[in-house]
Amino acid sequence: MKLTLAFAAGLLLFAAIGTIDLESKPLPKEKGSKIEIIDAWIRPAAKGGNSALYFVIRNSGEKTDTLIEAKSRIADDIMIHETYSKGKEMSGMRMLKFVAVPSKSAVKFKPQGLHVMLVDLKEDLISGQKKDFSLVFKKAGVVKVKATVRDAQ
Repeated sequence: MKLTLAFAAGLLLFAAIGTIDLESKPLPKEKGSKIEIIDAWIRPAAKGGNSALYFVIRNSGEKTDTLIEAKSRIADDIMIHETYSKGKEMSGMRMLKFVAVPSKSAVKFKPQGLHVMLVDLKEDLISGQKKDFSLVFKKAGVVKVKATVRDAQ
């Protein structure tokens, strides 16, 4: 009887630990997803200000994948944005919920185009520093990125 209770308690503990571990894991990667982030960089900026993250997403996989979120600890708010223009005299930025990256292609995040907006920076961004980001894709899951702080080139 004691052995049975000990075994049952062990199973419950194992199940609880397994559940906690599963809940903290990032999105699973879909088999065959091939997302690569190239030339990630951030504009220098002062603490409390705003900046932007730029990069190229290369999808060498067989299916379209979708960027759905960007994360980092360096800013209070991080959003996927695009710069747009309507005619010669009207332009602005708008938030996007996602960016699709077709198979066998690349999408460039660049100044005056797609970018990841970093609002209310928690620290100064000084040229030469490297900062960590996570880009979350629908199929590829979480892709870790190290971006260099630098001026546009």
